[in-house]
Amino acid sequence: KVNNSTTPASISYNNLPVYDYYRKYQKYINHQSTTSFDSALIGNGNRSSNLPFISSQKSARVEYLWKANELITAGLKTGKITGMRLNLTALGSEMKNLKIKMKHIGFDSMNGKSFTDSMITVYYLNTLFAKTGWVDLQFITPFNWNGTSNIIVEFSFDKDYNGTDHVLLADTTAFLSGVFSAGADYCIAIKKSGDYVNLGKAMQLTGA
Repeated sequence: KVNNSTTPASISYNNLPVYDYYRKYQKYINHQSTTSFDSALIGNGNRSSNLPFISSQKSARVEYLWKANELITAGLKTGKITGMRLNLTALGSEMKNLKIKMKHIGFDSMNGKSFTDSMITVYYLNTLFAKTGWVDLQFITPFNWNGTSNIIVEFSFDKDYNGTDHVLLADTTAFLSGVFSAGADYCIAIKKSGDYVNLGKAMQLTGA
């Protein structure tokens, strides 16, 4: 039956893929000069990790919790966060549609938590790093930290091939500080009330 009603003698179908194309705009910042610069270093980089840039996978979504006391101890001041720097030790593949999102949050552990919604997109750009060492990610929309709340930071990307992971310096935390999901992102659409069957990867926890 079609739509639980009629039973036609034949049904038209395609034996080749049919694609929908959507136009997306990506922006970036190119600084011509700097009048002042302030930064805060969080962590010591005592271990290596392929998260959040696990680009051996076709897609990934990674969230980290940064506690307010970590940020304050590192010297971060209340106000606008305009970018982020990460220390790469090995280069990987390009990440299409790399997004970074941020949000103030009240909890202090990712234990029992799922992915966070209604976040502010601060970075959105196809990204291929050209060198190891410190790399800059300049935000198109600054995140205005209130100076007292914890922050959730989310990284996500997608592409149509399996590549090579980036490796960067990270830290082991004393609390569950992250969640991630990576792999092929598929679903079966059911044309009834917008329902769908999610065939993606299950979320995993990272941290202590």
